[in-house]
Amino acid sequence: MRRSFSVLVGVVGAAALLLAGCSAAASEPAAPASPGSRVGSSAPSAQPNEGSALRRLGADDLSSNLTGGTRVNLNSGTADFVSPTGNIRCRINSSGALCEFPEGMDRAGVPSADHCGGQVAVNAVQIADGADPYVCSGGVLTDPSENGYGSWNQQIGFPWKDKDGQRWATLPYGNMIVAGDYACLSQEDGMYCINSAKGVGFKVAKEGLVRV
Repeated sequence: MRRSFSVLVGVVGAAALLLAGCSAAASEPAAPASPGSRVGSSAPSAQPNEGSALRRLGADDLSSNLTGGTRVNLNSGTADFVSPTGNIRCRINSSGALCEFPEGMDRAGVPSADHCGGQVAVNAVQIADGADPYVCSGGVLTDPSENGYGSWNQQIGFPWKDKDGQRWATLPYGNMIVAGDYACLSQEDGMYCINSAKGVGFKVAKEGLVRV
């Protein structure tokens, strides 16, 4: 089990960076992170309210899936990360959680481009108070690189994913990252993100999108 610790890392400050709804263009690329956030790790466990929401999405055997893993507590700021394959890119902070759809995902049940005014497509899903869950974008929304919003991993020490000439922070299978009421759990069958206080969330995988 990893020793519990809390350290200063270079992640952007506490401003909410999730999209508040659909937009006709991609967000600006994330700026290099600046010091100011705290990240800690603790025993791998899901709290009861988190477990309830995750089970509704199909993550049944939480105790088994989290055995040997780590629960990363993001005390402030924003963390971007990818699945171990690098196919799913996500963002989490205390204001919400977002995941971009992987290439080739089954889009059954995902709104068409008409939802975005026909200019761009729905390319991500999010949970955030008052926000449209379907995010319209013509480009990339996250920056999980070690010099961007993936810099939180410099102190946690998860494996990095070499991608496009950069090193991206990964959330390995069986590990969870938590920011306030929001949590994301990485599993082999997809990325699960929830709001534990409200019992809502989503699962993103190549096989498609599930929302509760």
